[in-house]
Amino acid sequence: MAAISLFIGFGLATTLQKWYTNDHSEKTRANVWTTGWYVRAVSFFVGIILTLSVLLISSDLSFSLLTLLFANTFVIICDYSFSALYNVREEAWKFSVTDFCGKLIITLLLILYSQGLRFTNTAIYDFLLMVTTGSLVTLLLDFVWLRRYVVAGVFDSALLKIMLPGMALIGFSGFLVGIYQYSQPIFMQYLGVNNRDINGFAKAFTFVAQINFAIGGVIPQFSSTLKRRLLSTKTNIQKQAFFSRVLLLSLGGLLGIYMMAVLVAPYYFGFIDPEHKYPLSASIFPILAAFIVPSALATLILYLSVFENQERWHFWVVCIQLVIGVGLMLWLIPVHGAVGAAWSVLVVGLIDAFLLRIPQFFITLNTNVDSIDRDTKVSNAS
Repeated sequence: MAAISLFIGFGLATTLQKWYTNDHSEKTRANVWTTGWYVRAVSFFVGIILTLSVLLISSDLSFSLLTLLFANTFVIICDYSFSALYNVREEAWKFSVTDFCGKLIITLLLILYSQGLRFTNTAIYDFLLMVTTGSLVTLLLDFVWLRRYVVAGVFDSALLKIMLPGMALIGFSGFLVGIYQYSQPIFMQYLGVNNRDINGFAKAFTFVAQINFAIGGVIPQFSSTLKRRLLSTKTNIQKQAFFSRVLLLSLGGLLGIYMMAVLVAPYYFGFIDPEHKYPLSASIFPILAAFIVPSALATLILYLSVFENQERWHFWVVCIQLVIGVGLMLWLIPVHGAVGAAWSVLVVGLIDAFLLRIPQFFITLNTNVDSIDRDTKVSNAS
């Protein structure tokens, strides 16, 4: 379901943030917003088809369970569009408030459940219904909070033709990344790593993913702010100098987060694994945690590149990542086991950020044609 959600996201939230961050008329933004929701409606049916395909592949899964999972996933995906606008307005804290309200509803329903409240005869179904209810509350609150800012336009086929290639590239890239990340345990199992080490790797990687998720909540808003600052900077040399300072400060902050994570990790793994069944988790965590640094920088460059209409470059970077990542796993895992898998994750991240994305974005900043000029032409054409 995670891979399906990445695919049917269609890159719409990032695309909306791009069009609202760059210099466009209010009419164009309104039409982009409405056209985007038509795309979201289509993605619903695509998601249904993919979900049914999963049922055909695996007969062990329940239709009712997958339906509830998809419903909750789709509500969250819809809410990402509103999150994108919060980021543009530098009001990401509002999304945190509405998300907290949704989680509060879920908590209240769980308390009522402990007192005897039942929706179905199956606990997992009841839980999914409660989670979906909380997600719906968050979506409704976001709609109400942003209703003055969001202006509905009309469906614009000319805009759709401009938006669709970039959205498709972002969506498919996310799908590939999701498959790659969730296939790592499968690679380890196929290459003879024992289940104990696979589970130890998974626990360490999950902790890293949680840290990345927390950092990732700040990056989209920061990227819109940074983009507007770059637009207001007059010369390319000044842009490169400013961006260099931002990178150095970001790198320093991320290294600080890495060191804090390494210091906290023994206590975290001691709490979730008090019997020390998976000692590998603590030993490989410093390797996996280092992935936090290039991952955050690459995510920042991803947003900035999309704002510069470079979705195609992002897609090719993802393809390069996949080739290098699979090659490293096939080389390192047979020799070093789960430790080799951890090193493959880190090396791919370093190549992604420092050899591919950052140098290419500096080249972009050195061009004479500014993205605001290209986007203005796009607006006029539409």
